[in-house]
Amino acid sequence: MIEPDTIISLKKDQYRIIKEIGFGAYGVVWQAERISDGVMVAVKTIQTRNPENQSPFSKSFLAKIIEVQNKEIEFLRRLPPDLAMHNHILPLSDFGQFNDAPVMVLPLCSHSLSKVYEQRTDAFFSFDGATLLRWIWQIAAALKTVHALPGKSGEPGKFSHRDLKLQNVLVKDNDLYLSDYGTVKRIGQDLTFSLAGTPNWGAPEMLLPKKFDHGEPIYQFDESADLYPLGLLIHILATGNYTRAQGEVVDLLSMSGKPLAGAEKKFDKIGGLTERELQTLKIDMRRIFIDEDKTILAKTDDVLPEPELSLPDSEQIIAKLCELVNNLLSAKAELRPTARQVYQRAKRMGELLNPALDALNIEMLHKVKLGRPFLIHVSAKGQGLPADGRWLNITVSDKMAEVRTIQKFADNTWKVELEPLSKTGEYTLKAYSWVNNRKIESDEEHIIRLSASATQLWEQGNYVAALIKNPDQEGWLNALEHKAHKKRDFQRDYLAILEKVRKKHPDHTDINRRYWLNLKIERKKKATHPRRSAPETVSDNKFKAVFKLDKNRRPVKYVPITNNRFKVLMGGNVIKDNAAGLMWEQLGSPEPMNYNAALRYIKKLNTENFADYNDWRLPTVDELTSLLAKTKQHNGLHIDPLFEKIQLWCWSYDKRAPG
Repeated sequence: MIEPDTIISLKKDQYRIIKEIGFGAYGVVWQAERISDGVMVAVKTIQTRNPENQSPFSKSFLAKIIEVQNKEIEFLRRLPPDLAMHNHILPLSDFGQFNDAPVMVLPLCSHSLSKVYEQRTDAFFSFDGATLLRWIWQIAAALKTVHALPGKSGEPGKFSHRDLKLQNVLVKDNDLYLSDYGTVKRIGQDLTFSLAGTPNWGAPEMLLPKKFDHGEPIYQFDESADLYPLGLLIHILATGNYTRAQGEVVDLLSMSGKPLAGAEKKFDKIGGLTERELQTLKIDMRRIFIDEDKTILAKTDDVLPEPELSLPDSEQIIAKLCELVNNLLSAKAELRPTARQVYQRAKRMGELLNPALDALNIEMLHKVKLGRPFLIHVSAKGQGLPADGRWLNITVSDKMAEVRTIQKFADNTWKVELEPLSKTGEYTLKAYSWVNNRKIESDEEHIIRLSASATQLWEQGNYVAALIKNPDQEGWLNALEHKAHKKRDFQRDYLAILEKVRKKHPDHTDINRRYWLNLKIERKKKATHPRRSAPETVSDNKFKAVFKLDKNRRPVKYVPITNNRFKVLMGGNVIKDNAAGLMWEQLGSPEPMNYNAALRYIKKLNTENFADYNDWRLPTVDELTSLLAKTKQHNGLHIDPLFEKIQLWCWSYDKRAPG
């Protein structure tokens, strides 16, 4: 008799029994200490008494139990422990005899999935979508290993576990391992077997006979019979319920588990989910995958800081998983996916649930031509990336490219068709994506150079590039000048065009003449909000009234800052204020200075004819306050962002009265 502190000697080691941790119809599982190193293990012995009334088993039934455990030991000895653990099969680490009965030693697990089912609403036993998908592919990994294992002496053979259920799937460090291989059997050519397994968990073809022969039921099934209970297991973990079809199957069995007369008529007719069960499953899957308090599947704002589509697509993953469960529960065995297919699909869904992107690379397929769409290949190193490529973004010179189509071309490669480039110039092509709050960009920049004749550039409206190529086109210049005189809003654009062309052709007489002539026209435009330019000497008690300031020393009235009020001229050296009719230095002095130093600085600007002007001066307070905005601008200051941010203080032409 085995009890605590019993020492059991087996082939490799000795084990001290600590306590009983589980039992079934055939076996008892004990927690034990391996004496050689003190490691805790599970020791499985045979059941010698009826667990319900503790009456001893008959010799014939005891012999059957011994046969089952010896069969399990024989099967597990085929698998090296490392290979078994890798494929989520609970491996055999030691075995032998005790009191003329077989004993086997296995890794110690914390509990089975039946405990997860019983306490699945408790915080400790709760599981999320990522865990569920990992558990599915782990069970599938064990099944595909069992199904592919060769028979003795290497002869080909397909094995079936025949007893997959919650109690036979053990949890160790939140990973699952398939156990209890006493019912494993190699599938023969005739595919006919006696009944095995547990009625509530068996596939319909394992419980309902194909036919009766002289009153004896003949069962026909193959390894796909292990996939049906996998679907049932997923459904029960998610919903807490068996399926309606499984209830119909059990109803066709007697109390002893034998099929009732007429049960063969239901062979391959019962299975699958009803429409209501499928809808309930989807609701429960949403509860598992998308919790109100803790989002398992990321929302758009969590994953993508920029306006791209959300990854992953929670509804798509849930729909695929529900479809997989329904297929596993199909009444017809041939319609169920194989264990390998379940393994691959669950792995893929797990990757989609937690997508990763490590690298991007662009391959140019051909020379890009002006006005024509072009193709590129983008290769991605990562996992869980949707095939439709909606996670991928292409930029052309830092602007989002107009994408016609994105489609998967090969493994980890997407073919992208981009809209034509309508203007000439040099473009930088890059790819990027945000996945799980991580931005990945293509390592290499691809430069696209598109050129055209001066006439083509002019026809495309690229006046600057056209005149830089051919500044002697008097007809083009006359057309622009005519447009500038006819439309006042175009005057500043025309001046900017001339300024850019003049930089490339500084000695071109006609360009210079037109530039200075139109600059004078621009300067003479009447200001919409003129300001006082003559300096004042003001006392402390009058300065607010003179400068039109409120009690907080802020302008009583602000000059509106519109889109067209300020214009950068002279390549960024000066800013034109069209409202006040003033020209301002954009950068200002590089260092702080006192009043006298400021006067010397201005004298230097005039001496050097800065920006082609020699009438620079200090502004009045009225002119300075005209630049202020009532609210802060994008630069954090109350002044237009076109001005240099470092200039926080300015000297005024106005003076304070003595005393």
